[in-house]
Amino acid sequence: MRISLLGKFQLFVLIFIVNNSYAANTIKEHHKESGLSCDDCHISKPFESVETGQCLTCHELPERKTDYHQKPDKHDSPHYGPSLDCENCHFEHEESVNFCNDCHEFNFKIP
Repeated sequence: MRISLLGKFQLFVLIFIVNNSYAANTIKEHHKESGLSCDDCHISKPFESVETGQCLTCHELPERKTDYHQKPDKHDSPHYGPSLDCENCHFEHEESVNFCNDCHEFNFKIP
């Protein structure tokens, strides 16, 4: 069975919509278990990105350290201090990433 170019485009659009709809309707388990809903984080407009300030209504910023004891602290970078935005690593609706691994090789589990 051959699919026309229009059919392929329509299939692509359908997959894109379904995939994004699924992602937008997921909340990570630790937030779900805390009883959070979309409105708890998306306070300005539904589906608008959440800035670090909103994360800080529940989470605390790490403190600046003077000694790393030969181990990196995932929330206090020797390069940026504790000032990186949360969304450099943490994504609520998709898999989180280890921003440090853009240049290094650390085995941090990122929720």
